[in-house]
Amino acid sequence: MPSGVYVRTKEHREILSKALNRPEVKAKISESLKGNIPWNKGLTNCSEEARRNMSEAHKGKKASEETKRKMGESQKGRKHSEKSKRKMGESQKGRKNSEEAKRKMSEAHKGKKREPFSEETKRKMSEAHKGYKPSEEARRNMSEAQKGKKMPPFSEQHKRNMKGHSGVYVRTAEHNRKNSESQKGKKRPPFSEEWKRKISEAKKGKKRSPHSEETKRKMSGSHKGKKYPNRKNPGPCTEETRRKMSESRKGKKSSEEARRNMSKARKGKKYKPLSEETKRKMSEASRGEKASNWQGGISYEPYSIDWTRTLRRSIRERDHYTCQFCGALQSDIALDVHHIDYNKKNCNPTNLITLCHSCNAKVNYKRENWTKYFKGRLEIMNDRENLFYETIG
Repeated sequence: MPSGVYVRTKEHREILSKALNRPEVKAKISESLKGNIPWNKGLTNCSEEARRNMSEAHKGKKASEETKRKMGESQKGRKHSEKSKRKMGESQKGRKNSEEAKRKMSEAHKGKKREPFSEETKRKMSEAHKGYKPSEEARRNMSEAQKGKKMPPFSEQHKRNMKGHSGVYVRTAEHNRKNSESQKGKKRPPFSEEWKRKISEAKKGKKRSPHSEETKRKMSGSHKGKKYPNRKNPGPCTEETRRKMSESRKGKKSSEEARRNMSKARKGKKYKPLSEETKRKMSEASRGEKASNWQGGISYEPYSIDWTRTLRRSIRERDHYTCQFCGALQSDIALDVHHIDYNKKNCNPTNLITLCHSCNAKVNYKRENWTKYFKGRLEIMNDRENLFYETIG
């Protein structure tokens, strides 16, 4: 052998590789190594300096396709032990990949399709996630990561997988049962104001598709025997809940579109007549100080001595026995005489006007507006009367 450094030739390396890759040679080597202690067993991990040097030495180097193939084949059939998995998991705890590492991993996975999980893997993943709840920090990070992203459309293969034989994806009874059991005893936390606002904005302009007859039948069957709060059966709603519901509706007014839709929905429907007990409760709920237009009991104050039958007849005659708002003529029932400034003591003819019973009830609201309206109405009537007498004279 010549002096110096011995270097194997390419032909020599190929011959040696073929010889060592034979199954019988591999078996003999494996048997001979049994019981031997590896040279690196018990040694501590590499220092940070050594790792840095090795990392810099490998920078820019890439394994050939042949080398990658051989490495892949050598790993086939190998499985990590539970102890190895546990150690690997503990070593990764608390580590976060850098943005550069994430970008490289993303580029490396582009165009690659992951093999579907086996049933055993799915079961293990399901058991591992039982009882797990992400922290508020994790939720916030996931929410921020999804902002501005749009879910890509389903592929044709995915759509076919989701569809059943009838063309519609239907959950199985077993799936429904598992979902129901997993939700038992759980209470959803109330939505925050910010979350409610986002849900409201997301649903704006969207119309819910009508329920099918089959869905309606199932919903009806699921509600049979259950009692919900209503007039006859107050149900589980407490007084505190009712008060909160009432306060939440205060000051809110339905839009014209909503009113129109509610009116169309009620057309053709017949409702049960109110019972005498319900009528009595409604009447008591709007009496006296409970009434929405309560004015401190001024309706019980007496009229002045000038408020006579003769005065009321003269006002009706002046107004030609006609309601000065809707134009209704007097019938068997006499028309009402209304005080324009709502003061019973002021019985001056310029403060009185003829109204029908229905219009007299309407003008009890927004009194300042009605006072201005009827004063203007009387001025017009007086001007017409003066013009008429001037023409005759």
